[in-house]
Parts: sequence; structure tokens; C-alpha cells
Amino acid sequence: MEKDGFSVFFAEKLRDKNFTLEKLAEISGISARNLESILKGDYKSLPAAPYLHGYFIKLGEILDFDGEEAFKKWKGEAQEEMKSSGPLDKLPHNRFSRKPIAKYFWLGLFGVLILIYLILQIPRLSGLPEIAIGNPREQRIMYGEEKILISGTVVNADEIYINGERAEIKDGLWQKDVALFPGMNVVEVIAKKFLGGETKAVREIIYEKLPDERATSTSATSTEEQ
Repeated sequence: MEKDGFSVFFAEKLRDKNFTLEKLAEISGISARNLESILKGDYKSLPAAPYLHGYFIKLGEILDFDGEEAFKKWKGEAQEEMKSSGPLDKLPHNRFSRKPIAKYFWLGLFGVLILIYLILQIPRLSGLPEIAIGNPREQRIMYGEEKILISGTVVNADEIYINGERAEIKDGLWQKDVALFPGMNVVEVIAKKFLGGETKAVREIIYEKLPDERATSTSATSTEEQ
């Protein structure tokens, strides 16, 4: 099929379908100017071969002919007039398209930073809290007052409880007054983490009330008078 022959063939297909160039342009997405150039056989004003190839395929679908075959036959007859985009005859690269390299770079960097943060947090997330009771230091003591201040430090803990009551942690330090009952008192300190790990420390405090000096003195005086 010669290029001029295709122009005649194209015109016949338009008449068979009762299409105007404007209607065909609307259906095909090919500009009316380019369709008019095809109809006139003015291929020098048309885009490069890859685009024109696409035109033939699209027109074949709409006008009921083999666009691939028509293009091959026409290409053999019109090589001198047809624009070429290069040896491989591929669609040219869209220089206006945004390159996603920067986007992927920042996403990758963000992912690396998150990974580093998680790695650094593994000891804190997986390890157990560490408790150090500063007062009293001994495991078991004798004490003569009704209340004692339990205090110390804690590492890698979100909460700390003394005998079931929560104490405030400030810069790793904690303290709480604990009331004592006569005899043996067990003070239990539990440090907990958000993910469930906990550590416990215990102190045993034997509370014996100190004798009232005034009561002892009065008792002694009464005995002497008798």
C-alpha cells in the first residue's frame, strides 16, 4: 500500500463510517491537524514513526482495518518522508516527567533512620529493669519508727511500685514513705516495663517501737515512792 494509496483508503473508511475528522479526533485522541495531514498524505508534518505507528493501530481499531499491516506496508513506501526517532525507533523519553530518584532517596533514608532507632532500642525493649535500693541497703534491718523512707534508683523501667503503690520516677530516682507494723514487715519493690518485663527487690524490716522515755521515768519514780 503506497502512502498516497493509504490516504485514499483512509478517506474511504471515513465515508464508510460517516466520520468527520473532528469526530474521529474526539474518538481516537489524535489531533484533527494530524488526521488532516494523514488524509492529505503530508507525512513530513506528522510526528516520528513510533507515534505514527500508534496512529495506524488506533485508526485500525476504530475504522475496522489492520493497522499493523497497513503501517508496515506504508512504512516500506514512505521511509524517506517519515521521521525517525533513532535506530531502535522507540518512543522518545519524556524529558518533562519528574524523576523519582529524590523521592526514593528520602524514603530510603527515612527507613534507614527508623531501622537504626529500632536497633538502638532493642536493649531497652528486650532487657529487664534494674533496681537498686539505697535505703535501707541491708536485706534485713531492725527499725524503731512507725514510718520509713524507701528510696533508690531504677534503670530501663516505665513504672515502679512499692508494696503495690506506684511511686514517681524522676531522672531514674524514686522514693516512697512506707508505714510499718509491729514485727516483721516485708517491703516489695517492683519495676515494670511497658512490654511486660519486670524486676523485683525485697527488704525485710523488723519494727520494734522505741520505749517512751517519759513513761519509763514515771514508772521508775512510782516504784521508788512505794
